[in-house]
Amino acid sequence: MNKIDLHLLILPALLLLLTISGCQEERMEIIEPPRDEVLTPGNAVVSLMRNTVQNDGSVDNILDRSSCTQIVLPVTVMLSGLEVIVESEEDLELIEEIFDEFDDDEDDLSFLFPITVILADHAEVIINNEDQLEDLREDCAENGDDDDIECVDFRYPFSVSLFNTDNQVADVITFENDKELYVFLDDLEDGDLVEINFPITLILWDGSEVIANDNNDLEDIIEDSMDDCDEDDDNDYNDDDADISEFVNVLTDGDWIISRLIDDEDKTANFTGYVFTFKADGSASATNGTNEITGRWESDGDDGTVELELFSWNSPAFDDIEEDWKVVEFNSTIIRLADDDNDDELLTFARP
Repeated sequence: MNKIDLHLLILPALLLLLTISGCQEERMEIIEPPRDEVLTPGNAVVSLMRNTVQNDGSVDNILDRSSCTQIVLPVTVMLSGLEVIVESEEDLELIEEIFDEFDDDEDDLSFLFPITVILADHAEVIINNEDQLEDLREDCAENGDDDDIECVDFRYPFSVSLFNTDNQVADVITFENDKELYVFLDDLEDGDLVEINFPITLILWDGSEVIANDNNDLEDIIEDSMDDCDEDDDNDYNDDDADISEFVNVLTDGDWIISRLIDDEDKTANFTGYVFTFKADGSASATNGTNEITGRWESDGDDGTVELELFSWNSPAFDDIEEDWKVVEFNSTIIRLADDDNDDELLTFARP
């Protein structure tokens, strides 16, 4: 029987073990990111990001008259004596239309408590009566003085790498929405180092997108855009504040139909089938596929109120829209107008 030298067997095994051990130690080594590329509690980028992902409560100011809180839908309200269930943001628009229809009536809206509201930090609280809701209103800063930034948003998902200087354990965290990112930023502690996995995309108030490749880019984008739009943060839900250039951009972008015309009586049906187009040069047209009516428009404004004048339409049937209209509300899908001298006369344009 052949003898085997045990040293010849043990030596290669030891070398292999040392090699594996060395590779493992190399893989476990974590290189801390450069200090100027990390997010730490209280630094400028973290503050800007945190304000950007606060919950914006201005969307339902018509309900709670507070831009710092958002009512969780569905909710039941009493509207001028009628019980109404509000289930969506479209229902909020209907309530606003009712409130805007007449200026000489008293619109009364109250909640059937309890209700749930979302605060700026995305926390949800139950409100049991009007006094508790009024306390939240009193704590809310009006006229855009709150901290939230609404003119820019993050496009999700995106991720960050987390390093802890105490135990050198790294993790990758992916965010799917504002609430997840806010909670993460709010919970950052001293010793936590966070590196964003760039590039990331941000969405500006006008729908355009911009890419940030590092922290400096991100800080510049948020700071440059934070004051570019009307955040509508005053607690007046019947807000006539408007930006004329933004209104003109909406008016001249695509086609419109008249979805409502009140002039002593409902005259909406007189414009059934007509599609309106407003061009940047001040010309306008309306066609129903057979007839084409042409006209002119001008827009101006001061003190936060935008006006739209419609004139020189080459058909007597269009006399009812030849007015100086004030812009009550507008967005990408609807334009609500009221006669500048008579709030009982209303004109609404909608998308076909």
